[in-house]
Amino acid sequence: MDLQGAQTSTDALLHVPGVTAQIYDVSLGMMPSLEIRGFPVLLLVSGMRTVRDELPLDSETLERIEVLKGPNGVISSTAALGGPGGTINLIRKRAEPDHRNTVTMGLSSRDDGTLRSSFDLGASLAPETYWRLVGYGSRSGHTDGGYDGQNSRGLLGVLTHRGHDVQVTLTVQGDRRRDVPARASQILVSPDSGNAVGVGGEASAISSEDRTLSNAGDIELDATWRFSPKWRTTLKMRRETVRSDVRRHVYWEGPFPAVVLGLQRTASRFSSVQAGVVGDVATGPVNHQLMVAADVERSRSIWDSGSAWWNVDAATFQPGQTVLSDTPDEGDRFALQPSSSESALRRGLLLQDQLSWGNASARLAVQQSRMSERDVLSWTDGQSDTEQSYKWPKAFNWDVGLAYQVTSFAAVYGGWQSIVAWDYIAADPVQLFDGSMARAPRMRQVQAGVKFDLLDDRLALTLEAFRLQQLNQVAYSEALSGNFMYPGREVRGLEIELKGRVAPALEMSLGLTAVRARDTGTGVEGAQVYTVPASGIPARSLNLLARYRLPETLVRASSVGLALRAFSSMWSISPGLGETPSLRLPGGARTDLSWTRKTGPWTFGVSVQNLFDRKLYGTYSTQGYVPLQPGRSLGVVVVFGE
Repeated sequence: MDLQGAQTSTDALLHVPGVTAQIYDVSLGMMPSLEIRGFPVLLLVSGMRTVRDELPLDSETLERIEVLKGPNGVISSTAALGGPGGTINLIRKRAEPDHRNTVTMGLSSRDDGTLRSSFDLGASLAPETYWRLVGYGSRSGHTDGGYDGQNSRGLLGVLTHRGHDVQVTLTVQGDRRRDVPARASQILVSPDSGNAVGVGGEASAISSEDRTLSNAGDIELDATWRFSPKWRTTLKMRRETVRSDVRRHVYWEGPFPAVVLGLQRTASRFSSVQAGVVGDVATGPVNHQLMVAADVERSRSIWDSGSAWWNVDAATFQPGQTVLSDTPDEGDRFALQPSSSESALRRGLLLQDQLSWGNASARLAVQQSRMSERDVLSWTDGQSDTEQSYKWPKAFNWDVGLAYQVTSFAAVYGGWQSIVAWDYIAADPVQLFDGSMARAPRMRQVQAGVKFDLLDDRLALTLEAFRLQQLNQVAYSEALSGNFMYPGREVRGLEIELKGRVAPALEMSLGLTAVRARDTGTGVEGAQVYTVPASGIPARSLNLLARYRLPETLVRASSVGLALRAFSSMWSISPGLGETPSLRLPGGARTDLSWTRKTGPWTFGVSVQNLFDRKLYGTYSTQGYVPLQPGRSLGVVVVFGE
């Protein structure tokens, strides 16, 4: 994460091959949701589900990030709505016996000056017991997008006991953030049809006060007890609270141009308990690692919302220059009304066997999951609240993985998986036009690859082909007077990754991805099915991270780093969607350079992000605008540690 200059988990993950981002709520969204290979991710924090959603973790609190793609990366004890393309596991820092205390200060020219500071302290509290405390804060000036400054602050506390047979870790974290929209280019819209026709110049913010205020806190207990030499039991518990307050202006063009202010306040509570047993068993030449895990998750979210509306003249309105009246034409600038609430219960059971014999290994996993949800929709016109309950049938999921060591330096592997991808339509039995019942919506993944260990195992080269498919989607046809089934999104691709040390002084990670993503649409009158390119997914991308340790004869204890991310053009509005014109965003490349030197307890660093100051579009777009990635910025950092 230091090579990328990443301040959050989302910043770091956008450098991972196959990971992209989307903003789904065009009127309120500011922070993108991550996707793996064109499908939503299953987001975990220290191995457990979270309700943080788009709200990232600060990089100062993270030890590492695990990205699991393919069949072995999406099955956990409980299933989620939709079919995930993989799992992102954010591993927070742990208390260690050999901890190095550090204090860090950093200053960047980004957003009219951004100051970051942090401390990381830890020590032994008692024999086999350790503590760690991490604190961080950042504040920026007026942002490049024209909004008031961003800021964040938080604390992470960890207490760990590491006995011979028992290990217990207690983690407490709290953070507050103020995030604002990214700078953006305006999407040119036809005044007659309201359809996008191109991308214009950089747009000014409608209101500099737009922001998302959020605060999150959780407490987590992680315990492991080894009750025999080959068997151990695990227990994890977490209680989490997340609150957010969003204020966002959006300019809607078309026949009736207007500025709409969206307000939303959300409060979510989440609790989870996971328990499992893991053991090693040998049956002749075959070694097994068996796991049985069960968990229960409860969550509750409450939404309050509001809006205001100003009618404007498209010929004279200039975002950031035209002053909006304190009294909108419709609605209220500050009032919030109860909107909806959601309560969900998930229960799951996972059985897994990891086998190894000789040069071969395999993984077999089956999962059974149940989910129920209760939604309440509130009305502001005097109507009584509307309540809707969903109870999905049992979901049965499975995956299989095989690997074989062909030679001392080459191995082949493959994986197959089928999971239930529940949606709200499938909560109740759906009858098709021919009288039969619709099958459960599923997602299927297949992958195959080969891995080479080169240069005395210092360098690993992986080539992997994959295919992801949505199956059993349901749509209504007037011609058939009923529902029919059709396939959903399909993604095929190839990934090439090179990781390790090319030379003793050069460490690198190179990823190349080629993807073909197609969405399936349906006609209303008949049972027509057509495919279009999926939006927001570049067909080709390249990610490079490299660090070179300079010769001691040249500069002592110094290294230089390179981070490069390049992607091809992509569809923002796919072609073939009826009469709506297509819109394609150009690709680009971003280059970051860094230099680091250590001298005694001090570490000094200088970095330049977006070295060539390229105008790079995000892989997502909002109504009327397409976000731009940050321009060139210079940063310095000083670390003192002993």
